[in-house]
Amino acid sequence: MRATNSFLDEPAIPEAWVRLANTLMIGPQAGTPVSYGSPGHGSFSRDGTASEPRRRWLHRLDQWLGRLDNWFWRQQQRQREAYLAQATDIFDLEERMRRLERSGGRSY
Repeated sequence: MRATNSFLDEPAIPEAWVRLANTLMIGPQAGTPVSYGSPGHGSFSRDGTASEPRRRWLHRLDQWLGRLDNWFWRQQQRQREAYLAQATDIFDLEERMRRLERSGGRSY
């Protein structure tokens, strides 16, 4: 078990990736799509709605990011369980659990 965690273990990282993807795909202001290219080529149409291929692509991206977030969560759970499994007795286990609760799981 490592003594320190990666910055990718922070809970804000998956949310930052989603916001970055939204900004790149939709534009800096939510609800105000940026018009790239001519309509009909996977870009936004003149009335501000996404074309069908763009909508499908965004849906797939959303699913993929959801799976990635789930994977990161499972990895964090495995690390916590491995850390708790190293306890020598019930008192050590309780101390480790308190340490995890106090730190939010960021550093053991």
